[in-house]
Amino acid sequence: MHDDVTLLADYGLLFIVDEGQSKRPYLPYDRIHLDVELVGNEPGEEPAPA
Repeated sequence: MHDDVTLLADYGLLFIVDEGQSKRPYLPYDRIHLDVELVGNEPGEEPAPA
């Protein structure tokens, strides 16, 4: 989950807020619409590890 939160923060979709010795994600929106294209593997390619 850390990688996902970091990626969203890198894109500016959420922010990381420091609270004392811990951090938490902050999402300043009510809703986010993502348009994502998923493409399958090319023939002969190894599948990505889960």
